[in-house]
Amino acid sequence: MGISVLSCRGWVGNTKNPSIDLRLDSGADITLISEEYYRSLISPPAMQQGLKMKLWQLMDKHASLKGFVRMPIFIMDGNGELIETEAEAYIVPGMTVPILLGEDYHLTYDINIARNTENGTSIHFAGTKYSIWVTNAEKTADFNKLRPSAYLSAHFVKAKIHRRNQAKRRK
Repeated sequence: MGISVLSCRGWVGNTKNPSIDLRLDSGADITLISEEYYRSLISPPAMQQGLKMKLWQLMDKHASLKGFVRMPIFIMDGNGELIETEAEAYIVPGMTVPILLGEDYHLTYDINIARNTENGTSIHFAGTKYSIWVTNAEKTADFNKLRPSAYLSAHFVKAKIHRRNQAKRRK
């Protein structure tokens, strides 16, 4: 739980909207946008309906997605050049951060992370010249409400059982 997502400044929808921290969260399978933030955008794209899904890790287990939108994401690279990408973002009511660019976004644009203790962290869009400096995102006020991933919990339990069984065999 001590690992932070990365963030950079950018615009969602168009550059007339205020710039925000775009959170690059490779731990999120899909890209998510807060319903409140979506509704605050200048000329937001129309919401589309998709499969009904529930978000067990992000919120209360009964919360469901409202729909999704395809929208442009704008980021300024290290040379001052504006990069435009597109994200398919699922709309989440009550989400406390404006947007999480999930693993689907990372894979679509083949984003690579370069960490350097002296220079800092940057992301690179593979096959392009674009590089963007990123920072660790600040934790939100409700960070302590976050439920650990079922995979991580299950993995921890399996590892613990495995170690116990090995110790028993050694005796």
